[in-house]
Amino acid sequence: MLEFDKRNLQIIKYIRKHKKDGVKWEILQKKFGRDDANIFFLEALARELFVVTKNSKGEWITFDEKDINRDSQFVAFATPKAHAMIESKNFDFFKWVIPTIISLSALITSIIALLVVIYK
Repeated sequence: MLEFDKRNLQIIKYIRKHKKDGVKWEILQKKFGRDDANIFFLEALARELFVVTKNSKGEWITFDEKDINRDSQFVAFATPKAHAMIESKNFDFFKWVIPTIISLSALITSIIALLVVIYK
C-alpha cells in the first residue's frame, strides 16, 4: 500500500490535471526530479491502480509481466481511484480548516466585545 506525502500527492494531481493526453514519465521526472518521480514509484502507482499506463506504441501496460522494458516514454493517466483519493484529501483539509476559521473568528469577536465592555 502506498503512503502519500505532499510531494507524491503533487505528482498525482499533476497527472490528474492532464486528463486527455496523460503525462509522460520523462516529463514527471523532469518536473519533480528523478528521486520523487522515479520509475519504481510510478510503477507502484500503476500497480495500486491510481494510474494506468500506456507504452510508446499506445498499448496498455499492467506491469504483471516480468520482462517489461521500463521506459521514460510511458504515459500515465489518472484513474477514478486517484480522483477519489485527491477529493478525499481536499475534503479532509477543508473539514479541518473551516471549523478552525469559525473558531478563530468567534474568539476575536469575543475579545473585541470584552474590550468594548471594559473600556466603555
